[in-house]
Amino acid sequence: MSWYDKPLKAYSKFISHNPYWVILGVVIVILIAAFFSTKIVYESFDTSKMIPDNYEVVKAFNLLEDTFGNPSSILIAIQIDDDFSGYNKIYDLRDYESIKYMDILTNYLKNNDYINTVDSLSSGIRQVNEDIIPKSNTEINSIIFNNSSFERYISNDYTMSLIRISLTDNFIEADAEKLVFNIEEIINIVNKPHIGITVKVAGEVATGPIVDREIGPDMQKTSSYSIYGIIVILILIFVVGEMISSFKRKDEVLKVKLIKIFGSMRFGLIPLSTIIIGIIWTFGYLGLTKIGLSSITSGVISMIMGIGIDFGIQTVMRFKHEIKNKTPEKAMENTLYNVFIPMATTTIATLIGFKAMGMGELTLLKDLGAIMSYGVAACFLAAITFVPAILVVFEKWILYLKKIKNKK
Repeated sequence: MSWYDKPLKAYSKFISHNPYWVILGVVIVILIAAFFSTKIVYESFDTSKMIPDNYEVVKAFNLLEDTFGNPSSILIAIQIDDDFSGYNKIYDLRDYESIKYMDILTNYLKNNDYINTVDSLSSGIRQVNEDIIPKSNTEINSIIFNNSSFERYISNDYTMSLIRISLTDNFIEADAEKLVFNIEEIINIVNKPHIGITVKVAGEVATGPIVDREIGPDMQKTSSYSIYGIIVILILIFVVGEMISSFKRKDEVLKVKLIKIFGSMRFGLIPLSTIIIGIIWTFGYLGLTKIGLSSITSGVISMIMGIGIDFGIQTVMRFKHEIKNKTPEKAMENTLYNVFIPMATTTIATLIGFKAMGMGELTLLKDLGAIMSYGVAACFLAAITFVPAILVVFEKWILYLKKIKNKK
């Protein structure tokens, strides 16, 4: 007899004979986790948070910020669209209409609480030409050609121009999304001088909100596809498998076959509770411990589902085998006794692997490893508590309904 036999048998017996109390306890923990999940801090994507503070480049950046104020900036790139091929396509941004457009954008952008200065090709021309923008393209070209400082505003082939925005000292990363949104609103309301030009926001500060905007929906799609794929696999394993077996049995009438097929759906759906509960518990723990969640780290949900569903499937498959000739309680006792150690071993090995991600220097990998560890552990706990309890409850109710039917 192994050292774990006695406590494991005691645990298996408790879960099997007290399913309603177990379900009640799980529901209470779910409600608590759901409450704390509302406290999760959603962070914008920030490359600086991916690098440890002890790196020289981070130290230099912090020193620069402390000495000279906020060094953050945003760029607006005005570019001739290569894909545009209309008859009115332009090939040079040094014309008056383009410069005037940059000037209007520059003036609009200055009216923002977080923006310190706005420099552009138009402001540079005003600075060297007595605050006047010439209407003659020839005169504009002459001013730009004779002043090397304009190289920081326009490319050598004159197909791209930059508007440089420096931010005030009171700007914080939390305001980045609002600031980028306001800048994009200004770009949208100011009419472009030519059809064939594109205007895009870029720069360090703009990266976070833009990445969040692009990655966020992709992560939601990935999670949705994961759950749909898991449902399809479960149906194939449990429902379709039962359907094939039922129609192979020639001695059963169609009604009995259909009852068994629909009855097998409970075995296909119950494993889903493993990942649903596991994710709720994970989010609750993240909210309780104030661990931030970004658009990138939220992508681990799909990986947690892929790993966690295996625990639910193992429990259900073993229970289906045991329930054939035993009472629900006895079948679940044997099920938990036989699957607990393999699942616990798998969980421990997985946790070691994910925790190893935290041994590196990159903060992002540490966060990913930690969240995945919590998720896998939560799915394992759900598979050895709620899933066994709900299986026993379902089987007891099925037996109870059969007894009532037989009495009639």
